[in-house]
Amino acid sequence: MPEEGRRFWLDARYRRVVLEDVVAAVTYPGREDRLDEAVAVVDRAVEVGLAHLGIPRGPIDLPVRIEPRAVGRNAVKLEDCRLVLSATYLRLLPRLYSSPDVAFRTWLHESIHARQSYDPSWRAEFESWEGYEEGLADGLANILCDWAHALILETTDYVAYVQAYRALAAVLQMSRWALLRRLWSVPTGQVRATLLTVVDDQYHRLTGLRLPPEAMSRLRRTADALFVTGRTEVERSDHEVEEQWRGALE
Repeated sequence: MPEEGRRFWLDARYRRVVLEDVVAAVTYPGREDRLDEAVAVVDRAVEVGLAHLGIPRGPIDLPVRIEPRAVGRNAVKLEDCRLVLSATYLRLLPRLYSSPDVAFRTWLHESIHARQSYDPSWRAEFESWEGYEEGLADGLANILCDWAHALILETTDYVAYVQAYRALAAVLQMSRWALLRRLWSVPTGQVRATLLTVVDDQYHRLTGLRLPPEAMSRLRRTADALFVTGRTEVERSDHEVEEQWRGALE
């Protein structure tokens, strides 16, 4: 990894100092003039690291914006290419979490959304089945945080979607990275359609066969149920979710 990103990703103490600079610039009077510089340091390291790891961020409307947002609305990648972090969220970080690494994770999550320009029809997928996209972004963010020895927040609203991808990867005998990296290659709005192709391709590698139409229909119904908008809690074990996927593929 290039030097300008390596220290941020691999030195937890340095990363904490840099992230705390961002939090301090938002929180304490008289530090506002340091905000742009502090944000730029973090964002450049995130950008460099993602490129090095093979999942480069696409174009965004720089600089990353820090703006007031409602509690719980921590960050967003907008379809007009703005990437916005919540000033409210950053101010609350020291009270809610033991490490500012949660901000690093949020930064990664939104940067993964920013891999390409949104597909023009993205709302058709996202409004009904947000889990395809949010599970992809959260799952990859988890993997990257684990690699960087950063805190992984296990209580996001997307844990059920991450579990669905994790169980599918196990059934397909793929690593989570291999599965999610295939889906990363398409823009927001195309993940739902692409998942069927990815599963069919892997099924062909394992069996030499293609999924018949009735299995593809079951697969679509199962995936839509697991990635439906609003599934915020894990209700079944990984084994039970794996059995759901296996049932669809039989």
